[in-house]
Amino acid sequence: MFIVLLFVNFYLPAQRFDGNNLSLEIFKDIKKSSEATKLSLIFDFKTQPGWYLYWWNPGDSGEAIKFLIRFDSKAKKSYPILLSPPKRKNQGGITNYVLENPSALLRFDFGKLPRKVEFSIDYLICEEICIPGSINATLPLDKIPVRPTDDLEVALDFPNSLPSSVVVLEGNYTKFEAEAQLDFFPFNNQEVEIAQNKVTLKEDLKNIQGLLKVNDSFYKVGNWDVYPVVGNLEGYLYSLLTGLVLGIAAGVILNFMPCILPVIALKALQISDKKPALRVAFILGTSLSTLAVGSISYFSKEFLSEGFGWGFQFQNPIFVAVINFLLITTTLNLLGWLPLKISFYHRGSFPQTASGQFLFGSFLCLLAMPCGAPVLVVLLSKTLTESFLFSFLSFLSLGFSFGFFFVLIEKLILSSKSLKALSSKGDIFKGVLAIPLLLTSFWFLGINQSQGASIFGVLCFYLLWVILLVSIKKIGLALVLVLISLYWFPVAFGKSSSLCSEDDMFEYGVRWKNFSPELVEDLRKNSIPFYLDVTASWCVTCKLNKLLVFSDEELKIKLQNKGFVFVRADWTSGDPQITLFLKKYGANYVPFNLVYHPKIGEKILPTLLSAQKVRLELSEILNED
Repeated sequence: MFIVLLFVNFYLPAQRFDGNNLSLEIFKDIKKSSEATKLSLIFDFKTQPGWYLYWWNPGDSGEAIKFLIRFDSKAKKSYPILLSPPKRKNQGGITNYVLENPSALLRFDFGKLPRKVEFSIDYLICEEICIPGSINATLPLDKIPVRPTDDLEVALDFPNSLPSSVVVLEGNYTKFEAEAQLDFFPFNNQEVEIAQNKVTLKEDLKNIQGLLKVNDSFYKVGNWDVYPVVGNLEGYLYSLLTGLVLGIAAGVILNFMPCILPVIALKALQISDKKPALRVAFILGTSLSTLAVGSISYFSKEFLSEGFGWGFQFQNPIFVAVINFLLITTTLNLLGWLPLKISFYHRGSFPQTASGQFLFGSFLCLLAMPCGAPVLVVLLSKTLTESFLFSFLSFLSLGFSFGFFFVLIEKLILSSKSLKALSSKGDIFKGVLAIPLLLTSFWFLGINQSQGASIFGVLCFYLLWVILLVSIKKIGLALVLVLISLYWFPVAFGKSSSLCSEDDMFEYGVRWKNFSPELVEDLRKNSIPFYLDVTASWCVTCKLNKLLVFSDEELKIKLQNKGFVFVRADWTSGDPQITLFLKKYGANYVPFNLVYHPKIGEKILPTLLSAQKVRLELSEILNED
């Protein structure tokens, strides 16, 4: 599957690309002269009705469109980007300069034409909500269709000289007057007053930059240009190397995450003088499991209506219960309270075979990845906005480094006489290792409870299967217990009505309203500021973010005084409404924090938060008198 996806992503010709609420088509035009060959690239955007992008100066809020272009041969010269003119959009006292169905013309001079073009376009597209997006692709130049650019170049290369019908009055203010409908779009943050046939700017003429609209024509005022960011494919290779390094670093750090208590214990249980083939099998297990999780997330984002998010396996109460059952029975066996002779439990470890070690590596990664969110969410959020090859290398290197570093730790313990002696102290050593496993099983029970399962039912279900494991050779009793457990299954894992309350909750000194799309829409329509926290009970980073932000009393009081409503969206069980909401913002992971204020619109906060970061992000609001 990975090879097929890689082939599709990079080698099949494609000239149309779909993004969030828009599509993009790309064309080329080539003109040769004695001095150079001029390559022009046309980017035609089609926004969905009602949706818009932002011009170079977005206005009071928003983010301008950005172009990054890479070639496999160096461009001799880059020309300014020619972009369709903006429209003025006034809403709730906020003025924005927006683009609907714009075209952009990028032009370059080459001595030798490149064979490939890679482009990356970052944008913010808005209607009533704003969604960040990115379109990335690499295309052979000969696969891009041709379209002449002469007419488009004339239409978008706005003249620098104003028509004679426009009168310019200079003084403390600069005024443009004409017997025509005038408008002005400042390139920088200049204060503009617009009347029907008059434009006033509180600047000297020499400092004014922007577009003057006279009826339906546009004229460039001042000297200003926007150039594309241009690189070469060496830079692309550097980007892939960055992904490789990120994955390796994340895999190493994952071995030391303090929240991964069962992994530490299970690692210690596996210490033995393994054959090289068993170590290879273990590393293969860690590598392919992380690669599978990353590929499923990337594949679902690209081709399915709803993508899988980070930690999606923990959204399933059955998965949580099965993992917890494994941990509980292992704990009981380590303590000597459950003398099982099954291969896994006999030594408290996976079998010392190639298949056993492969499964052990896969199990460790599936258990550890959601707990390692402080590192891995940052990696995931980056890889899912990059190319498939970037994601492929990042997740492969993540699993490889996680497994390889584990093997190094194992070798270190085996080379240390004192550590090896400690690991050989049978019952005492196993009893110590049982403690983190037991603590983690309590955490998993809490996750099951937050997913609506009955704790009493889950524990009874576990008890039945413990009895089943002990009496597994007694076929008749085992069959009876299987039938009873099947009957008990809906009781254990059915949704508890008491846990589905619509009431608000009080946490970290803040009253949180339960999320609903209608609530968020009502708050936005009524210009009521809100702070939205998308969280999950299995997300350790989410809890840490809230602790670091809302333990700051001064910040909390400021937000409350500014009228912020605090909204909590619990994604523990993969609520489809929350999944759809996240998808609107190009996200499929937690933590995800969003703030809205009429003055700044919507803003997505960083993945890892602190009180200081929130202050910086909201300084425009919080620093108001």
